Amino acid sequence: MATIVLSAAGAAIGGAIGGTVAGLSTAVIGRAVGATLGRVIDQRLMSQSVLGGGSEVVEAGRLDCFV
Repeated sequence: MATIVLSAAGAAIGGAIGGTVAGLSTAVIGRAVGATLGRVIDQRLMSQSVLGGGSEVVEAGRLDCFV
């Protein structure tokens, strides 16, 4: 969720600044920076057990032969 919100905020801020850098509009650069920061936040939240990260691997028995 933070990825979406910060991506939109970055695009808005970049668009407000205006201009281009290395052929890219500042809105595109702002969106990329915001999405990157949002992704870092989302990954940290998801790695905590509060939001379901770190669930245990379920292993089941395997068949030696299928007849």
